[in-house]
Amino acid sequence: MERHFRTDVPANLYASWHPTEAFGIHWDDHDTVIVQLEGAKRWNLCGATGPDPLRLDVEAPEKPEGPSLAEVALQAGDMLYVPRGWWHAVAATQGRPLHLTCGLPPATGHHLLVWLAGQLLHFPTLRANVVSEFAASLDACDPGRPAPSLPHIGDVPADPGLVLALTTARAELEGTDEAAVLPKTASTSTQN
Repeated sequence: MERHFRTDVPANLYASWHPTEAFGIHWDDHDTVIVQLEGAKRWNLCGATGPDPLRLDVEAPEKPEGPSLAEVALQAGDMLYVPRGWWHAVAATQGRPLHLTCGLPPATGHHLLVWLAGQLLHFPTLRANVVSEFAASLDACDPGRPAPSLPHIGDVPADPGLVLALTTARAELEGTDEAAVLPKTASTSTQN
């Protein structure tokens, strides 16, 4: 299978002794090929609720609503293909079922970018420390800490003992003892 599909194929063996759905309804982030070896199992298939889901997504797909798309009974010797992201629930129905699940992890755009990033390490320019403009941009976009509550809404009075704390964790001030300037970036404006 690995030579044919050109991907690693992890395999898991599942044994059941009672009709309880061990994992409940769930989805996998890879295609699967199931081979029923012994006994029988019932597969309720609900289809996908989101496009091409991955475990490292920022939002998990919603659980399916309504009836399942299909109910499939696998007997010893049967095979079933379940696409990535399809919700399914499995329960034993006869004997002491044993099935083998072979995973087919997809090659995604994310994998391509990781590969490209590795290829770029061959270029000395990209192995060097980042340039100051990029570092300043990162500093300006840092979320920082919550803004402090100052006692003055308008102008801050001239008080040599007054200390102002910046809420951006990585901010850098430019200027003299007389005045400070926040560097202008895409998300800030110059202030005195």
